[in-house]
Amino acid sequence: TLRAIGMRRSIKRLSRGLSSKLSSSDFSPHEARALSLAGILLGGRRSVWLLDDPLAGRRRKVVRSCLDEILRCAGERTLIVAMSRPTSLKRFDQIAVLRRGRVMFSGTPAEYDRRKIQLDADSENENENENENENEDTGDDGQERT
Repeated sequence: TLRAIGMRRSIKRLSRGLSSKLSSSDFSPHEARALSLAGILLGGRRSVWLLDDPLAGRRRKVVRSCLDEILRCAGERTLIVAMSRPTSLKRFDQIAVLRRGRVMFSGTPAEYDRRKIQLDADSENENENENENENEDTGDDGQERT
């Protein structure tokens, strides 16, 4: 597990390895997040795991093995993973896309692939509408209108 999530070297550098008493000064913020994830994967007995962007900040070559390990350790548990970027969506049974607190899509990865073009277009239209709303009270010259 430690190798899969990219923490094996960090643990090896501790004087007593996994038996070491740890403090926050022993690790970078990234390493601390990875170590927290390792704790869940190695000792998590809960039936539902909620992981907040567990792949954030990981090196590209570690992302795949980390996700493999998360899915392997989760087994039959309910796994809810929040991610800021879509990574390996096809590996999950169900996905939901949230934008500004609203559910824009909920379904299977295959359904998402079929609708992705429409979701991207909706996002572009939403951004254009926001820009128009911001500029409603100003003219082309940027002067405020009443």
